[in-house]
Amino acid sequence: IRFAHSSCFVMEGMQFLNDVLIEQIMDYSFRYNVPIAIDCGSTFGAKAVGKKLADVGQSLDIILFANENEAKALKEIENNPEKHCKIYIETLGDKGSIAFFEGNKFYQRAYFQEDTRNNSILGFLEDTGAGDAFAGAFLYTLFSHSKNILLDLSFEVIERAMNFASKEAFFAMSDFGL
Repeated sequence: IRFAHSSCFVMEGMQFLNDVLIEQIMDYSFRYNVPIAIDCGSTFGAKAVGKKLADVGQSLDIILFANENEAKALKEIENNPEKHCKIYIETLGDKGSIAFFEGNKFYQRAYFQEDTRNNSILGFLEDTGAGDAFAGAFLYTLFSHSKNILLDLSFEVIERAMNFASKEAFFAMSDFGL
């Protein structure tokens, strides 16, 4: 497998079942300071990610996304996943999201939009793709700020990324997914 000129690896939790792939990506990440963004993807994927984090046992240049159920499954294997990650994010549906960065917690409330036609809050139709939209918007914000997100992270950038990601997740839930 060739990873020439990669600036970030984006992975889904089930890929953590492929030990050869994971070892190659982690080796490249260490050698070239390339972050790994992981969306747990399922409770099964979260357990695979948690096992690998527990096995490695050190802090990695990882941005890890987990929803509430995935976070519970992850913590069954590795009680404190944020200690292994550059950024660890739990999405909490209509309760918002929490990011852990450099020992600090950032809470972002869920984004809601008012329907001005009838003075109500637009509702969530369903959540298919909301986590993917959140992760994509979060990463987009980080990379639009800097090509080297590992060196240029700040609390301000994390807050901006959380805010934008919350809005994008809302829009993903405001229509029916596929």
